[in-house]
Amino acid sequence: MILAPLGVGRHVDHLITRRAAGELGMPIRTVYYSDFPYSLTAAPEVGFVRRAGLVPHPWLLGRAENASRIAGYRTQFAGLFRDGTVPTRPEI
Repeated sequence: MILAPLGVGRHVDHLITRRAAGELGMPIRTVYYSDFPYSLTAAPEVGFVRRAGLVPHPWLLGRAENASRIAGYRTQFAGLFRDGTVPTRPEI
């Protein structure tokens, strides 16, 4: 299995990685994740979701613990979470 960003938020490095994962041509399942925290304010590209036949699956397991890990990204944390709090909504 390969985990790849869905490209929510349209960050170029995420889109390049999404494309690379889809073009591997290997019989391996690719699971796309929703680019948290960008998924809090943006939606996935409907055309890609449809073409890839993706089905949303909410994942909440470990989200509360993940907040402390996210806080470790000191160069990005303040810009992404201005109030200093990481939402624990499900990853999709």
